[in-house]
Amino acid sequence: MLRCYDPSSIDAYWRNYISILWNNSLQHLVPENIEFTLDILDEPYGYYAVSGAKVPRRQYMAGDTVDVQVALRKYLGDTQYTNISLKIPSNISSGTYSLVVGSEITIDSELMSVFPDYYTIRTTKQLLDELKRPINTHSLQVVLIDSEAGGIIGNKFFAPIPESKLSMFKSRTTDWQNLWAPRTFKNNIIMDDPVIGGEVVNIEVIGNRQR
Repeated sequence: MLRCYDPSSIDAYWRNYISILWNNSLQHLVPENIEFTLDILDEPYGYYAVSGAKVPRRQYMAGDTVDVQVALRKYLGDTQYTNISLKIPSNISSGTYSLVVGSEITIDSELMSVFPDYYTIRTTKQLLDELKRPINTHSLQVVLIDSEAGGIIGNKFFAPIPESKLSMFKSRTTDWQNLWAPRTFKNNIIMDDPVIGGEVVNIEVIGNRQR
């Protein structure tokens, strides 16, 4: 259920969530009826479109805090700037990481594109749970995307599993399927109007081990 809709969020919600009814590996489901509950508010319409994001430097140590400056273009208004921070975990590996800044729907779409196998709908329960999942359109999020090795047997996901052990799991069961899963670290702030869009910033992290 998505509350406090704005027109842009309705469009994104339809494309990214409702469409899984007919775009899934279970079966093609055509909805006979979809009901929307609309609350008409006596206040001006507005939203923030994420139009840019930057960090003060590109290289960080594990455990550092990244301060991200986000450019937000106000509907029929000027661009304003806000800061949102994210603490890098101290146990992260060295490497290049993506920071995704934007709306919850935008970040969900980014994760689904990077980890399509992980987000594949495999059961009817997963399908229904995804359609019922609440979304906060007023949330401006920053997410650091990492990954962890795992696998699937049937519809059950197992992770994290050391990469050195993956071959052992695969050799012991014919149903085992290797799978990379997202490992995310996030922070958010709540805005007074809906947020749409997003930006990706890459940073280098010096960690305690190699990725």
